[in-house]
Amino acid sequence: MTSDAHHFVAPNLDTIEVCILKAIQEAGITPDIIDSVNAHATSTRSGDKVEFDALKTVLPTINYCHDPSMDLDCVSEGARPLAQEDVCLL
Repeated sequence: MTSDAHHFVAPNLDTIEVCILKAIQEAGITPDIIDSVNAHATSTRSGDKVEFDALKTVLPTINYCHDPSMDLDCVSEGARPLAQEDVCLL
């Protein structure tokens, strides 16, 4: 968890990117081995956009409803085959 005291409800992109990168580092892995992410998203325009931008910078993402301001290759309907290991990093 990170906190930048930027604003109570307005997330800061740089801090979220740092948080994601630190979590990956602390897990002892690299972004290229991450097959899927279950994003949090706050269901607010500003929160979702900042989380989207951070994940887009660090990783690709899937399963969101298309928003023209967030252009990314996402799978929101159906399925896309994905070879994935069963690894739990708790």
